[in-house]
Amino acid sequence: MADIFTPLCRMLETIPPQGILVFLDRQKKMIEDDLAAKRTVPLNDVRSILSFCEFVNAARANVLPSPAVVAYSHLIFYRKTVARLIEANILPESAAAQFDATFSTALSRSTAVQYDRSMAYHY
Repeated sequence: MADIFTPLCRMLETIPPQGILVFLDRQKKMIEDDLAAKRTVPLNDVRSILSFCEFVNAARANVLPSPAVVAYSHLIFYRKTVARLIEANILPESAAAQFDATFSTALSRSTAVQYDRSMAYHY
């Protein structure tokens, strides 16, 4: 099964912030079409990307989306993307706090894993 997150990252890194929202809307539509047509897609990547698209749309409307859990590597990339959008005045500054609230479960899980691993080396 093909990885769809890595190509998404490559594209988002090359797009100016002003084009990210249109790109994400198109990406979301393509993923939804793939799901509707029952094409094989990596579901973890799909859930992650759709959650991020939902977050961006909610942040634009200044509402809090449903909580989401994504892979830690995805979380890091999404946080950088949100920072770019805030810096370009595409998302409000409150989007940073909204991001933390939306993805807090993933943040707390990743922190717990890092904590557990670091503690293992001290015994």
